[in-house]
Amino acid sequence: MNSLYDDYLSLICGRLDLYSHKDWDENPFGHIVIDDFLPREVIVSLLNSMTNFVEQSREEWRVYENPLEKKALLNDYSKFPKEIYSYFLALGAPEVATRMSYISGIDNLVPDSGLHGGGVHLHTRGGKLNVHQDYSLHPRTGLQRRLNIILYLNPEWDPAWGGGLGLYSENTELEQPDKLEKEISCLYNRAIIFDTAPGSWHGLPDPIICPED
Repeated sequence: MNSLYDDYLSLICGRLDLYSHKDWDENPFGHIVIDDFLPREVIVSLLNSMTNFVEQSREEWRVYENPLEKKALLNDYSKFPKEIYSYFLALGAPEVATRMSYISGIDNLVPDSGLHGGGVHLHTRGGKLNVHQDYSLHPRTGLQRRLNIILYLNPEWDPAWGGGLGLYSENTELEQPDKLEKEISCLYNRAIIFDTAPGSWHGLPDPIICPED
C-alpha cells in the first residue's frame, strides 16, 4: 500500500472512532451525518485532484439522462488519479467496515471493492435522482447491500440550489415512499452514512438549480 492510502485510512478511522451506535439516527431509517469528515488541507487536496480529474476525463463518464435521473458516474479504479484511488481503497478497508458496523449496529459488513453503484457521482445544473430504494442484493457477490457512504466535494454551495439528500418514510401497504422526513444538505466535506435495507427510500428528486459552472 502507499503512504497516501495509510494517511486516508488513519484519518477515516480516527474520525469514525468519535462515534458509536448511540449517534445512529433511526428516523426515518438508520443514518448518521458527519461534518468536517476530513481535515481541511486533506479535503482541499482531494477536491483539487477531483476538479482536475473531472476536467480531463469527460469522455470516460457514464452519463444518465432520463425521467428518473440526470447525473454522471465513474467507478473504474483504473481511471482514478492516485488521491481518489487511495481514498476509495481506504474506504474499503476492513478497519473501516469494522467501525461502520460498530456505529450502525450491522454486523459482518463486507466492503464492495468493485464499487458497484458507487464511485464518483457528478450532478450539474438540472441534476436529480428520483426517490428510490437501492437494489437489495449485490449482482456479483449475492451479498445483501446494507450501507452507503457519501462524501460531498462541493465548496461554496448555496443550499438554495438544492441537491440535498432526502430521506423518506415508507408506505408499507403500497411499498412506496410516503413523505419526506428529513433533507440533509449537501455541504462541503460532509459525510453521510445510511442504511440501504428495504424501506430506505432516498433521493434528490428536484432538479438542482446551481449556476452552469
